[in-house]
Amino acid sequence: MALRIVCDSGTDLSAGLAEEYGISVVPIVVTLGDHRVPDSPTAREEFWAYIEQGFKPLTSQPPAGDFVRAFQEIVDAGDDALCITITAEHSGTFNSARLGAMDFGNRVTVCDSRFASRGAGLQVELAAKMAREGHTVEEILPALQDLRERTLARLQLESLEYIRRGGRLDRVLPTIDRVARALNVKPLLTMTDGELKLVGVSRSSKKGMIRIVEEIARLDSVERIIILHARTEDAAMDMRTRLSEALGRSEEDIEVDEIGVSLASHGGPGLLLLFAVCTHAPESLMDRVRQRLDI
Repeated sequence: MALRIVCDSGTDLSAGLAEEYGISVVPIVVTLGDHRVPDSPTAREEFWAYIEQGFKPLTSQPPAGDFVRAFQEIVDAGDDALCITITAEHSGTFNSARLGAMDFGNRVTVCDSRFASRGAGLQVELAAKMAREGHTVEEILPALQDLRERTLARLQLESLEYIRRGGRLDRVLPTIDRVARALNVKPLLTMTDGELKLVGVSRSSKKGMIRIVEEIARLDSVERIIILHARTEDAAMDMRTRLSEALGRSEEDIEVDEIGVSLASHGGPGLLLLFAVCTHAPESLMDRVRQRLDI
């Protein structure tokens, strides 16, 4: 009996990695008018073509039945499943997976990554590697918790238009919206315990990007950096160059990729997202300020 990994497409896992480790990826579906685009690495051009035509995207979590089918295939093969989803704070995907797992007893375990995009994907990758090495679910879950605590996320939005429409930040959007409108600034967000929260603002996208670079440069022992973007590759490459110089490491060591259509539906073009994995849990100055202000 082996342990196989299941995730949703909001984890932005690369197709190559999913194939290498036999990871089952359940797609989130993006609706644009009468068009339905299942989230996948190959769907990005189609998605942005619809956006350029003026279609407004809406996402929906996979139905429980999609997870049931993924779990059933694994269990029928005599294996167990560990399913890792994007954060339940901003998506119903975790609940769908949990409902889908109900009839499988202890053969299926569902885990909330408390992150979105590659923040969740990093946990999927670690789980897949550990499962291949023969580790059990009981050994993998603490490792995922440790990785969560060592992962820092920073997200910059060019506009709040897409998040307003998507309705996934209803609890914190009033604060973000009020600050952005009053000061005419770009919001900088972090993800803390699964929830996006405001950590700062910048007068321009470039200044915001530089601010993120300066913060990452102050962290101790950064193991891995991933930069994701939505139709703003030049800014992502500029960030990579600046981080390379600030940290004294090769640009090739810093991963750059375009974000998947699921998060792009909520962030919109111009979104810039960074994940930094450290050797120990990072606590930046802005995180401490955020905690004191509870914003």
